[in-house]
Amino acid sequence: MRSKNVKPDRVVFTALITACGQSGAVDRAFDVLSEMKAEARPIEPDQITIGALMKACANAGQVDRALDVYRMIDKYDIKGTAEVYTISVNCCSQNGNWDFARSIYDDMTRKDVISALVDVAGHAGKLDAAFDVLEEARTKGINVGSMSYSSLMGACSNAKNWQKALELYEDVKGVKLKPTVSMMNALVTALCKSHFS
Repeated sequence: MRSKNVKPDRVVFTALITACGQSGAVDRAFDVLSEMKAEARPIEPDQITIGALMKACANAGQVDRALDVYRMIDKYDIKGTAEVYTISVNCCSQNGNWDFARSIYDDMTRKDVISALVDVAGHAGKLDAAFDVLEEARTKGINVGSMSYSSLMGACSNAKNWQKALELYEDVKGVKLKPTVSMMNALVTALCKSHFS
């Protein structure tokens, strides 16, 4: 490209980072980020660039590195997106980093990552915290969907807490939300785990 006097822009660099991520070349993806900043007129990453780099790290199992990339949002004054928040929270779920997940939750204002945050709390064995996340979201006027309730029901099941599972089921009925198959499976599993434990 450079041999033909074509100057790459942010879109081209982001596409290169995405390609590196898809091929598992995470170190090369970081090299591309460095090349962006080393241009005669430095090109700063945007939320799409950061998302592509985080996805490259996450897909390669480098969750700590993905969380380091998340911190670049502040460095470059980038507005977070649902995708960036979701990737970040999912990385926290993989390494059980509840505190970092909570800080991400504090950063975000979109509902798209509520279910992922509930999932992190469930995997971290913090069932009460998972319920708190859902309640806090509702208090803030965030429309909590069935995926969030399904994640919370899964957390109840993993914790073998059939009482909380039934409480949640009543709550779902109370808000007139149609239970999903995965939610009902988790409820049945929670009831079975408590009975056969």
